Amino acid sequence: MECHNVEVFETSAFSFQGKIHLKSESSMDFKASFKVIDETRLSFKFEVPAAFGGRANFLSVNYKSADDEEIYGMGLQYTVWNFKGQDVPLVSTEGGVGRGLQPLTKMAGIDGGNELSSYGSSASYITNKRRAFIFTSHHIGMASFKENTEMMFWHATHLDGFLISAPKPIDLTRIISKTIGTMKPMPEWLQKGVVVGIVGG
Repeated sequence: MECHNVEVFETSAFSFQGKIHLKSESSMDFKASFKVIDETRLSFKFEVPAAFGGRANFLSVNYKSADDEEIYGMGLQYTVWNFKGQDVPLVSTEGGVGRGLQPLTKMAGIDGGNELSSYGSSASYITNKRRAFIFTSHHIGMASFKENTEMMFWHATHLDGFLISAPKPIDLTRIISKTIGTMKPMPEWLQKGVVVGIVGG
């Protein structure tokens, strides 16, 4: 990788460009941009226009993760609490029966899923190192929290998101909610009657 053309915009934003050299001796241009949103949030954007095409089909970002870093979040998750050491699919899938718990999953005789199957995966998480990440890509991907952290998205040409820092986990959670939004309150009529649902109809 080689970098050049560093640009600084006032005191709260900067970007730089360069080339990523591939094993095939070809290269791809990239641009990285960062902007300070406030005292707790830094936005980032990595652009590699040729990342999806004939020479590549995914875009990923890697960063150092300490052995004792604990990872919490990743959307709607039922089984795993700390994702350190896991490869987490960033795709919504059938939750399954038993989620890999045997012999229940085997007895069901259908797609039983596994402990990482999720109806609502999300590339956002907090850690015990007083930091949090939000990746706003809508592409299918994979989050690897093994020796280092790698966020990989297939068919993507850019990655956007936020790096967040705060002293307590509850503060990180509140800032994530402030950044991506929260669900609207349920309507009052929901508490004044019966909600009927039909499954398999």
